[in-house]
Amino acid sequence: MNTLSGLDKLDPEHIFTTINDQPAQLRQDYGDSMRSAITADEGLGITSIILAGMGGSALGGSIAKNWLFTRLNVPFELVRGSSMPAYADNHTL
Repeated sequence: MNTLSGLDKLDPEHIFTTINDQPAQLRQDYGDSMRSAITADEGLGITSIILAGMGGSALGGSIAKNWLFTRLNVPFELVRGSSMPAYADNHTL
């Protein structure tokens, strides 16, 4: 039985389908496919990373923060509000 059947009327943007498909998307190795296009020099000068999002918009940031936790050399903060931290400047990604 398809648990998503009948939801099209309630979900014209297909959000439930997107959520349902997310695990398969996450299993794809986007990091390795992008690694060749990004060089270490491109990150020079970055002292922190901030991702701002509320609700579902913060979900991707939370996943990225956990995924990159052991690989980052700079702090990664997830902001779930409308104000940036005082330390955010032109060296913040």
